[in-house]
Amino acid sequence: MHICYFTSSSVNGNYFQYLVNGLIATGARVSLITLSSVDPPKWLDKNSSVTFLNLCNGNRIAYPLAILRLARYLRNEKVTVLHSNLFDAGLIAGVCRSFCRSVVFAYTRHHSDLVHLLGTRFHVALDRWMARRSHHLIAVSEAVKTFMVERDQIESNIDVVYLGFDFDKFTKNPELRNEIRNE
Repeated sequence: MHICYFTSSSVNGNYFQYLVNGLIATGARVSLITLSSVDPPKWLDKNSSVTFLNLCNGNRIAYPLAILRLARYLRNEKVTVLHSNLFDAGLIAGVCRSFCRSVVFAYTRHHSDLVHLLGTRFHVALDRWMARRSHHLIAVSEAVKTFMVERDQIESNIDVVYLGFDFDKFTKNPELRNEIRNE
């Protein structure tokens, strides 16, 4: 199985590292694709089997080219699942679905009403469209799922997957805890 994680921003940070390591542990082939022109994260040096790709510089004028590049990559690399994350990546993935019918499209929704608060009716409509174009939706909390069902009227294929953390890296140190609380 080839899983491609596609995001509008950088893939730096522990979240992505844990995600990639977990997928590789299951035997999946993993690709990381960003819209923005960012350097590959340093932790990726340890995972030479992971493909990293920038589609464009994040400029919306270049999105048609990004759509073509992504669709070509999905077909050529025989991607099984495209997991998009964040608004702009979700838009591009939604359009790519028309070109890559054999790929399963998953979309993670991190926000509940952010687009409703900050965006126009057009943005709200696009956010709903992305969710409806996806084969599978992931909400990061029960509150996000409830919002999607009640406000956006999206009822199918929504699973709650909480953001993962490596709790082994946190120590149970009462002295340090009290020191931080006092600060």
